[in-house]
Amino acid sequence: LAPWFSADARAREAAAAAAARGGGDETSKGWLLVQDSDWTRRWRKRYCSLQQRGRAKTLCCYNDSTELDCVEVIPLTGGAVSTLEGCDNMFPIRISHGNATHPTHVMIAADSEKYRQAWLKALQAAVS
Repeated sequence: LAPWFSADARAREAAAAAAARGGGDETSKGWLLVQDSDWTRRWRKRYCSLQQRGRAKTLCCYNDSTELDCVEVIPLTGGAVSTLEGCDNMFPIRISHGNATHPTHVMIAADSEKYRQAWLKALQAAVS
């Protein structure tokens, strides 16, 4: 288990299985690292939930698993996802959205390749 990741292995595996299943309004939940969009580019542990809001799909990021206060909403519909080379037990995914003249990139990371692949599958389904 990576040092930045405090959830137990069973919870991670359940989230990975949910991400791999897809379907429904909420297809995936779990702890990820999300990189700040400000100049610091710090990584923060966030509880993320893939959700459908009307016809738009989003990744909502929370400070904890109660999902009471969404601190960041990442739009997914019409976007693109890709993997990047990882390091230090981080397996990053780049989410791109916006238009050609003003693209926006958000970086998230999982703590294992298996967990990243499960999230990647769910995110790719959401952006299409």
